[in-house]
Amino acid sequence: MDTLEKIKSKLFKAVLTSDLREWSLETLEDLRVQVDGLDIPAITLFKGEADIALREFNSFCDHLILQELTEKGSETARTHEKVEKALALKFALFHESQPITLAIVKYLSHPLRLRLALDLQWQTLNKIWYYAGDRATDFNYYSKRALLGYIYKTTFIFWLRHRHQDLDDTLSFMQKRFKDVALIPQAKNFLKEKVLFMKSMILKRSP
Repeated sequence: MDTLEKIKSKLFKAVLTSDLREWSLETLEDLRVQVDGLDIPAITLFKGEADIALREFNSFCDHLILQELTEKGSETARTHEKVEKALALKFALFHESQPITLAIVKYLSHPLRLRLALDLQWQTLNKIWYYAGDRATDFNYYSKRALLGYIYKTTFIFWLRHRHQDLDDTLSFMQKRFKDVALIPQAKNFLKEKVLFMKSMILKRSP
């Protein structure tokens, strides 16, 4: 890890335990000056773009999650177990870092940031499936991510409404969504609709 990445990593760790109520380069800069050893301004670290900072922060959080799973020896678990454990850790991170999570939700609620919100979700889902051993390149590539996306979004909405309660309530809800999806006979039709939507978003992002 080079010096720049170490600085970003240290800043992001501080973000997770901070009481930031707004996602912006200004608030990141305010936090940076409070942390020893961070000599590069936030505007320089992230090329003057709060969106870039958020993409990198999301990637950092996903890395933490997958690193924790690896350290726990989860690589020997079955594919669906890896996926479920990874998503559970994602919600644990949300729960433990509620101020910044809510600040990011507010930031992404702007209509012009819809694509960014979808990109961040796709980034997380893709990394989870890749960690779980998925190397599909056909219809299954999109269907698996669409399926997990449905579970992710419905569980996240549940968490937002019940975030003051025990995290186990959210994880129980998530586990039920995994079971429900596995039992839906019309799952393929549902997935095809989601896949078409995701493909259209990917094409829009392509240069």
